[in-house]
This record gives sequence, C-alpha cells and structure tokens, in this order.
Amino acid sequence: MKIALYISGKVRTLFYRFRRNIDLLRDKYPNCEIDVYYSFWDCSDRSEKINDPWHFPAENYSLPVIDEENINSFFHLFKVKSVGEIESSEKMYEIMESSPFAQKGLSSQYYKMERVVDKYFKEGYDLYFRMRSDILIHDVPPLDFFDDDTVAINMHYWYNQPYDGLNCNEMILVTKAKHFPKCNQLYRSQNELAGLKEQYGEFITGYYFGSLDEVNLKTFDFKYRVVR
Repeated sequence: MKIALYISGKVRTLFYRFRRNIDLLRDKYPNCEIDVYYSFWDCSDRSEKINDPWHFPAENYSLPVIDEENINSFFHLFKVKSVGEIESSEKMYEIMESSPFAQKGLSSQYYKMERVVDKYFKEGYDLYFRMRSDILIHDVPPLDFFDDDTVAINMHYWYNQPYDGLNCNEMILVTKAKHFPKCNQLYRSQNELAGLKEQYGEFITGYYFGSLDEVNLKTFDFKYRVVR
C-alpha cells in the first residue's frame, strides 16, 4: 500500500510531534509506504491560542531554521521520503494583500493547498492525505471505507460541532486519486466564493466541496488534536 501525504502553509509545530501521524499511518496500514510532499512559507510565526479542548500547547518547542534541508532531514529520520519547497513570506503577504476575503489569510492558505498538489501530484497511490502541520490524528479510515468518489472529512467541523451538510472541517481530508486535485483547487475559485454570505473557512470549504460533481463526502472521526 502506498500513501501520499500533502502538507502546506506555515510550518507551525511540525517538528514537535508530527512524527506520531507517521507512526499511526504505519500502525493502521501495515507495511505501507509513505511519501510526503510539502509547500511551506518561510515564516516562523504561529498562533499559541488555546481555543477549546481540541487544542494543546507545544511545551518547550522552538522552531528550527525553515529550509528544505531541515524539513527533509526531519522526515528522513522516520524513513519517509519527502519532496517540497519553501516559498518567501513576501509572496504570502502579496497574496493576502489582494485577497477578496475579509479574512485575508484564507487566500494564502488556499493558495498553498493548491500549490503543493499542482506541483507534486502523482498517480499511483492508494490514498491521498491532505493535512495541516499542526494537528495530530489518532485514527484513520480503513481502506474499504473508500470508493473512488469518497472524500473523507472530519466528523466535526469545530469542537463538538458535527458536520451539518455545509460547514466542513479544513484540517484534514483523505481520498483516492480521482478527486484529490480538485478538492484542493479552491484558490482558483476564490473570487466567486468571496461573494458568499459567510466568510469563515469552514463555510467556504463546505460550499466549495458541495459544488464538486461526483464527490461523495463521508465523515470520519480522526480524533485529532491541534498543537499550538
């Protein structure tokens, strides 16, 4: 079994305990091969706000220099092949400056989600994961959970708020090759989506997924935590 794991945006707490996600995948999918593809900004800032019981602080954590050598060395420690890029924060600020959204950071987030998939997508994997660098998952769906059109999203879009057919969690999704690219192409539709009545990420993501033909959204409890 082969798994592709796509990570994008800010590095955040990647170096803290992200390796536990690798361990979980290997435990749940025995003998799987994991390849990581990433596209990060070179900025080192991160939020330390604890919003709810989903969140917990990264104790005594300091972020190393953000460069490809450090990122690749980190994944190499766990015998995972990684390929990726580090882009300048200047570009991030340019994207935010021209964002059509009230929350300017959404544009840079969606740009990176699309960028990493556009640049590094490859056929041939059994499952494709897209997740943020600051979450820890504690469960994943079995392979028979997925048909070609299945897109697994988290059961809750906020803490204690179950998927309601519209608001959709942004932290993680899993699917097969068929729909993975278009599930990450929200950025190219941002001008149309900026006209929605609600302007927060979960609403925008849910609306976008609902517009995709043939996609079958299926909820799963990844039991994740956010590391701040």
